[in-house]
Amino acid sequence: MRLIAGTENLLNDLHINQWCFLDIGFSNNRRTCGLLIGNDNPIKLTYSEAAKSIVCFAKMNENICLVIEAPLSVSFDKNGNPIGRKVEKENGRTRYWYNSPGSTVLVSALYLLHTLYNEKLHTKVHLFEGFVSFRSNKGRLSHLNDVVSLKKMVENYHRCKNTFFFYDSLCMTDTDSIQSLGKVAGFDFGVPPLIKVTD
Repeated sequence: MRLIAGTENLLNDLHINQWCFLDIGFSNNRRTCGLLIGNDNPIKLTYSEAAKSIVCFAKMNENICLVIEAPLSVSFDKNGNPIGRKVEKENGRTRYWYNSPGSTVLVSALYLLHTLYNEKLHTKVHLFEGFVSFRSNKGRLSHLNDVVSLKKMVENYHRCKNTFFFYDSLCMTDTDSIQSLGKVAGFDFGVPPLIKVTD
C-alpha cells in the first residue's frame, strides 16, 4: 500500500464511506481500540482485530482516508531533542507526543502503519492524525465516542476549520523540525494534517 499524508482537498472530495477512524490501543487481550469505518457503527476491537479490519477495508478501495488517534508526526528542537507540537499545549496543560500515554499509542500506530506499508496492494492510504485531548470527563467516555467525534469533525470541516492543523501550524518555534513518524522506520509518508477534537 502507498501511505501518504492527507490533504485539505480530501476533506471536501472523498466520500465519508471511504474514511476510517481509529482510536488505537495496544493491549494483549483487551479491546482497547475503537474503530469506525464509513457509515458503519463504531466497534471495540483488540489491536490485531483492528489492524485486520483496516487491511480488509483498504483492499476493497483504491483510495481511503485513515484517521488515527495517535501521534503521526514528531518534533525536535534545534539541538535535536524532542519537543512538543503547538497543539499539544493548552491552558498550561501538555500532552506531548514523547511522553506517556503519547509514546504508547505512537508505538502502536507505527506497528499498524508498518503492517499496511508491507501489504502488496495499490491502495492509497491518506493519513490524518486525530488528537482527542484536554476534554472533560464527560466529553471523553470511551474509545467509541472518540472515533464518532473525529468523524463529526471531518463531516463539519467547513464549520470547524480552526481545529485542523497543517504542517506550518504545528511547530512550537521557527527552529523546530517536524517529520513523519514513519521516517524512522524507512517509510516517510510526510506530515499528516492533525484534527483536534474539542468539547
